[in-house]
Amino acid sequence: MYRLPDHCPFRSNVRRLSEGEQATCAVVEGWFPGSRGAVQVDREVCEQCCLSAPAKPGRLNDVIASQVYLRAERALASSGAPDGSETATRRARDEAVDDLKIVWSTPNSYRWTGRVYNLPSTAEVIDPAVGADTFAGHLRRGEPFAYLRYGDGEWLSILGRTGRNGDGHDFFPETLGPELRRTLEHGARLWPRNDSFYMGLNTIVLQDAIRRYLVENKIAYKIRWVCDNLFMLGYHDFSTLRFLEAMKDFPGPKTLVGNETLAPVAAGLGCRHVVVPRIDGYLEIDRLHHECRFAGPASWSAAPG
Repeated sequence: MYRLPDHCPFRSNVRRLSEGEQATCAVVEGWFPGSRGAVQVDREVCEQCCLSAPAKPGRLNDVIASQVYLRAERALASSGAPDGSETATRRARDEAVDDLKIVWSTPNSYRWTGRVYNLPSTAEVIDPAVGADTFAGHLRRGEPFAYLRYGDGEWLSILGRTGRNGDGHDFFPETLGPELRRTLEHGARLWPRNDSFYMGLNTIVLQDAIRRYLVENKIAYKIRWVCDNLFMLGYHDFSTLRFLEAMKDFPGPKTLVGNETLAPVAAGLGCRHVVVPRIDGYLEIDRLHHECRFAGPASWSAAPG
């Protein structure tokens, strides 16, 4: 999940200088015995660290690894390693090498597999506290929010897959793909001001390529990622039912966007129903945009996954 330097528990002795801000980093400092209080980093380093995997003593992300490696190299090259610490400095340098940022020589694609620095699993960035009850709360309080969930089909489009899936849908990588990518960019631009934009993240297929995409585009820690199956999981604890009750009770106009089989659901929830074709609904995107156009602050719409 996204973080801010000012909330980092390992950042201390913050000093505002004419050329910027510096602080002591306890994580980097921990790799250099005898350097207590001497490891200073610029705020820009802290900001980049907050966009990487959470660091802690003994655990490196690529930003911390680069700081440890550079400081160890300088100390060893200048014989600046304090007495008795040369072995520890060499160990710090050698361990940092394994976690330095990797620059891939091949472009990303849905078939790409390999090591993804800084993000060992998509589950690492998912906020487990968010569920269907979270969205029900927004509805009952009259708060605007957005929840998007992209499954394997959407990610195949984002990653450039051509052709059609098993249901007959075209992936539209040259048109739909860029639009889906722009929604991710939009979500990242909201950071950290708006935490009511939720993005359901696929955690099953295409994992190497998805994690690489998140890291390369610097959005892994700038979006509030949540489970992409919140409503399915909500059947077990009735949170999906509570969401539907909140939706039914919502006093403003409502629009349910989905195929024709959802007509009874729309009627039961008191929603206007905008029908999406079962195959290649993207071809009617202009019509759907027109029919779903925003009708004022009391409107709400949902596009079920």
